[in-house]
Amino acid sequence: MSWLEAVPTALIAVGWLLLPGLLLGYAAGFRGIPAWGAAPVASIALIGTLAVAAGAVGLTWGPAIVAGGTVIAAVLVLAVRLLIARRAKPKPTEQDPWSVRIAALIGILLAVPIGVVTVMAGMGEPDRLVQSFDAVFHLNAITFILEEGNASSLAVGGTTDPLGDGGFYPAAFHALASLTESIAGVGVHTVANLTAVVVALIAWPLSCMLLVRQIVGPSVPAMVLTGLISLGFESFPWMLLGFGVIWPNLVGMAVLPAGLAAVIALTRMTKRVTLGNGQAVLLLLATLAGGGLAHPNSVFSLAAFSIAPVAFAVFRQASRLVSVKRYIPATVLVVVPVVLTIVGGLVFATSSAFAELTSHDWPAFETPSQALGEVAFGGLNRRDATWLLSLAVLIGLVSAWRGRTHRWLVFSHLTAGVLYMFAASLDSGLSMLLTGIWYNDSHRLAAMIPVTAIPLAVIGLTAVARALHRFVAERRWTGPITKLTGSVATLTLLLGALLVVQSGGMYARDHPELIGRLYPETPNNRRENLVDPDERRFYAEVAEIVPEGATVANQPWDGSALLWALEERRVLYPHLVFEWNEDQEYLAENLHEVATDPVACQAVQDQGIEYLISGSLDFWPDDARRELYPGIEAAAGAPGFELVAEDAGLQLYRITDCAAG
Repeated sequence: MSWLEAVPTALIAVGWLLLPGLLLGYAAGFRGIPAWGAAPVASIALIGTLAVAAGAVGLTWGPAIVAGGTVIAAVLVLAVRLLIARRAKPKPTEQDPWSVRIAALIGILLAVPIGVVTVMAGMGEPDRLVQSFDAVFHLNAITFILEEGNASSLAVGGTTDPLGDGGFYPAAFHALASLTESIAGVGVHTVANLTAVVVALIAWPLSCMLLVRQIVGPSVPAMVLTGLISLGFESFPWMLLGFGVIWPNLVGMAVLPAGLAAVIALTRMTKRVTLGNGQAVLLLLATLAGGGLAHPNSVFSLAAFSIAPVAFAVFRQASRLVSVKRYIPATVLVVVPVVLTIVGGLVFATSSAFAELTSHDWPAFETPSQALGEVAFGGLNRRDATWLLSLAVLIGLVSAWRGRTHRWLVFSHLTAGVLYMFAASLDSGLSMLLTGIWYNDSHRLAAMIPVTAIPLAVIGLTAVARALHRFVAERRWTGPITKLTGSVATLTLLLGALLVVQSGGMYARDHPELIGRLYPETPNNRRENLVDPDERRFYAEVAEIVPEGATVANQPWDGSALLWALEERRVLYPHLVFEWNEDQEYLAENLHEVATDPVACQAVQDQGIEYLISGSLDFWPDDARRELYPGIEAAAGAPGFELVAEDAGLQLYRITDCAAG
């Protein structure tokens, strides 16, 4: 598939990402940049919630559910809004002038082409299969939704268990992709790629624009530059487009800035209010719901970023109470949040959920000073430094600290940086305690840093522009230089343009490699060879032989776990490792004895297994978990298995004999 042919599918994905949220936002009174900046997170929250509700009452998941649910939700929101407006006059909020709205549109129109070119260079083709451990589950989860008609986060965990219901698994990304695929029909792996790209290039810049708008006010240069700057950081979105791939985490982080904008509005950490209290509450709830159903990491990240503004707001209010000698309420206001935070942390740290999270320990790979240097100068996870962009962020830190109004932003940025430092450089109990909810993964924590770095970069460029404007004005120069420095806005735009040009399009030449490492045109080494072109051709042949509804036994590490997503033929093991049910566990050891073992035979019948596929083990050759399926590997050619197709080192067997019970 060419990128031109992929445009209709991408536009369908954009529609699902924006239209439900826009309708809800306008019903709630959002206008201008807040409406568009809140649209992605509102859509994701609505889609994720509707998926859970539909699964609970047994409705088949599809576009009709979302369309009808969106209309009903919008009517309810509008009715509540009008009822509240009749009872209490809402406080006025600052509306964006058309110049600012147009500037935001220009910013998006400048950023998206850079992002598209980057993705095209990194991914190659939109239908290229990602050679990734994590992608196996995600692609099969979308297939599960399309086949079962259930996109609930309480059901999608059943992807890995043919007879089970599964537990909770955040499935907003999979639900969003399934909606696009149900209309486009281009293939699960293609629609997953395009959904992730749309989230990165549309949801992320829009959310960042809302955050920057909330912090710096209705600034034309800020809106023009935010979209471009949002694509300049390697750690997000580019790293998460080519790491894992952890598409759910990508979605959760992409809409996090909108939630932080809501926190800033509620804590009054800005002088230019663009969100009313009611709107901010709705946006915060949408972020908690959408983020939680996309990936809970985003909720934890929002909590980490919110510590500073909430603390500032609490101490500011406590100081006011002390000034009027209301000491007891002031003490309660300070002590209660601290106690609740400590108790909540202790409860979570001693829970089984935390024990599961902390079982994923990534070893430290650098010193604390190196990690903090990466936070300051870019190049997180040992990438190349981004000197110019980092300089703008550092100037923004100084300016935010000196300006007092945005001092909270300094602490929030440092919070993300310190968390990254612990994950990247320290193997200790404290490090696991602080970073365990992010799986102690430096990549996930590095993805947080651009959330605060983007507004800081905008503040930094503006601060330099003000200094230059003042410098020229004090010297009363005349001539062309006076025209160029006639306003801070013009100077900020010029500095932004200089940053884009001197950084090579916001370091666009460096980003394709981050994506492309999981999208090789032809897998050329064993570690990245999950499904090669020969295997894909054989899978198409398998689909012509195996009837729909039949299950194929497989050794998932040979790539056959993706037979389900690629050819819609169910496999016994739809992921490389998982907590399998009793039948799956038994057959992993004993399938080769199906002709003589009544227990294996019964498991085969219960699971609906009619065929066995066998191939070569190329992927991750050093991973010991590949050895967990000896009964599957020994079954090829064993009694009770008839060879029906063979090509390029791959075989398909029919199960012909089963032991009598």
